[in-house]
Amino acid sequence: MLAPCINQIDVEVSQKIRDQAKDFLKSNNQKVIAAIKEKMLLASAEMDYESAAEYKKMLAAIEHINIKQNIEVFDNKDRDIFAYTTREGYLSLGVLLFRKGTLFDKKTYIVEQFASEDEQVANLILQFYQKVPLPQEVIINNKGVITLLDGLLDAKVYRVTRGKLIDLTLTAKQNADNAIDEYFLSARLDADKLSLLEKLGELLNIKTPLRIELFDNSHLQGSSPVGALVVFINGEPAKKLYRKYKIEHGHARDDLKSMEEIVYRRYLRLKNERQVFPDLILVDGGLNQISAAHKSLKKIKVNIPLYGLVKNNKHQTSGLMDQKGRLYPIEDKNLFFLLTRMQDEVHRFAITFHKSLRSKKMKSSLLDGIKGLGSKRKEMLNKAYPDINLLKQASIEQLNQLLPKEVALALYAKLHE
Repeated sequence: MLAPCINQIDVEVSQKIRDQAKDFLKSNNQKVIAAIKEKMLLASAEMDYESAAEYKKMLAAIEHINIKQNIEVFDNKDRDIFAYTTREGYLSLGVLLFRKGTLFDKKTYIVEQFASEDEQVANLILQFYQKVPLPQEVIINNKGVITLLDGLLDAKVYRVTRGKLIDLTLTAKQNADNAIDEYFLSARLDADKLSLLEKLGELLNIKTPLRIELFDNSHLQGSSPVGALVVFINGEPAKKLYRKYKIEHGHARDDLKSMEEIVYRRYLRLKNERQVFPDLILVDGGLNQISAAHKSLKKIKVNIPLYGLVKNNKHQTSGLMDQKGRLYPIEDKNLFFLLTRMQDEVHRFAITFHKSLRSKKMKSSLLDGIKGLGSKRKEMLNKAYPDINLLKQASIEQLNQLLPKEVALALYAKLHE
């Protein structure tokens, strides 16, 4: 709290804080945006990607506040508001779409510049309305663009200079600015990640590993054992390529058997289907895990660079290990963070899958043996309450909305035994 009655705050400082708060709430926050943007770009230049990402979230939150504050139903018209910005050969176009006076959507587009600004913006707007229904009004604060669009759109096309609409035009411009900032930041991050992957290839004496696959497994005292695979391409998670494995061997507590199984199943399938192999396989663990994975690769006659991400006695990632037990310390801080993020991701994915299976099994056993609770009603409950904890929190009245009263009472009693 920054209240003078609680903390001893100088009167001038207190007034300055009040004024800053008022300015922010009035959307006079361009100085704040500029300061955060400067910090974001500085963090990116220093390869502090986590801080850059946090600053990016702050900018998105402020943008959301600005739009919410500016959106008031001042009429019932359908209206689109365009604004643009350019930088280093690229053009960013932002648009706010209002329907019946209320914000319906917002979009941004980034393209390379290939003509005059006026011509390109006019062409982009015309392309936009090939896919989007025309509103009653189109606002773009550029006389040249308005002239080029004259007679081509069956809508009122005009510019504004004051009032609520100029505030919304500035918001559209801010969105275009933020989009081009994000574009250049992402391009820089991509270049930096490629550089880190090149360093990783040099460290391990392999070709640059643009595609990396990581494995982990999870169980709790042998229950619901699972395996997980995550894929990173160019240093970015490719979530559509992630895979989950229910362990099929009969030794649920045996992590090495589990690793051997999931690696075998993964690469036997890739081989049979003639799919792309990764440039590098990483397993979560030391020599034993590496040996288990290598055993499977050898069995299906597949040769892929294989290493383990090993931890120290503080359970922190300390380096990479090869099949002979040789350690490769990771001295580059940013490469260390990249590999740690990959390791955290495969661990998260495995744990999430394991918890999901356990929850389903617990729920299944709880739902068994209740008179009147057949397969269709179980399926309905699973859709309404996908997690066992959510089901346990449901009241009798809530359960009664899905089930007959006597079945709801019986289920409630069993859930709270």
